[in-house]
Amino acid sequence: MFLTAIDGGYGYVKAVCHNKRIIEPSLIAPALTIKYESGLADNGSGMTLELDGKAWFVGRLAQLQATDPISPRARERSAHVMRVLTLAALYRLGITRGGVRMVTGLPVAWFGDRDKLTATLTGSHHYRVNGETCSVDVAEALAVPQPFGSYFRMLLTPDGVLLDEDGLRRERVAVLDVGTYTSDYALADRLRYVEAGSGSIPYAMSRVYELLQDHVARRYDRELTFREAEEAAQTGYITDRGEHLYVGDLLDEVLDSVAERVIGEAQTLWGAGRDLAAVLVTGGGGPRLMERIRAVYPHARLAPSPQMANVEGFYRYGLRKFG
Repeated sequence: MFLTAIDGGYGYVKAVCHNKRIIEPSLIAPALTIKYESGLADNGSGMTLELDGKAWFVGRLAQLQATDPISPRARERSAHVMRVLTLAALYRLGITRGGVRMVTGLPVAWFGDRDKLTATLTGSHHYRVNGETCSVDVAEALAVPQPFGSYFRMLLTPDGVLLDEDGLRRERVAVLDVGTYTSDYALADRLRYVEAGSGSIPYAMSRVYELLQDHVARRYDRELTFREAEEAAQTGYITDRGEHLYVGDLLDEVLDSVAERVIGEAQTLWGAGRDLAAVLVTGGGGPRLMERIRAVYPHARLAPSPQMANVEGFYRYGLRKFG
């Protein structure tokens, strides 16, 4: 029986088993016939998954080849998309047959959908990946609010043993998870989830990329794709006709604007945070907004490996929960 953790973020799927970690774009698309392959390109990320009579490009292949890839953000299709992404993640982890127990997560605002998600993931799945037949049986799937993964990451050892990190298990701790499309907020009081201090907003790093697209279009008359804007936010540069152009000043302006909204929601939920022992900042966007968050919450701390912290916490929780 394999234990796995899957963090099906709207931007990226992260997955962990005992000896491997993977991250891939949270995208699928109906498979197309690709008329030509040079044989020179690295096809390590290319994945076609056949399930229930349909073939899907998954992850980077969907991002590259499809004109309109599908993400889990469409709530009415989220469970089905997550099934495809989860099975693809299991394959990337090297799990192609046998029994599986898994811990996964949902945004706080969507946590009411957890029964639908776990029912979709639980049971026997027969599918093919790149022509290889796979058959896995998910004996149990457990869903938790996504930001709690980073909380578990902080309070549980790699073996699932409960720690008392700086006495935080006996305190009130807030978690701010800045993802690609969603910022999630969770409040814990002595290890208990507090509904009134938790929530989600559809405002995160994707808004940074959209605003950067607008600014670059005005300054350079250059239309960036979403992917190009994401890369520019990471490097501070764009490429235009072979020339590298600096956009770091535009990025700072954009980050100020987005941080104001993200932190404003935290203040609505937690006020000035005077009663909090710590504010744990996590998610792929956490490091980009950390300086601005700490200006409002001086006791904020960045989770280790923030983009992977939720899924690593899910795995540690699974070890403790399932034994």
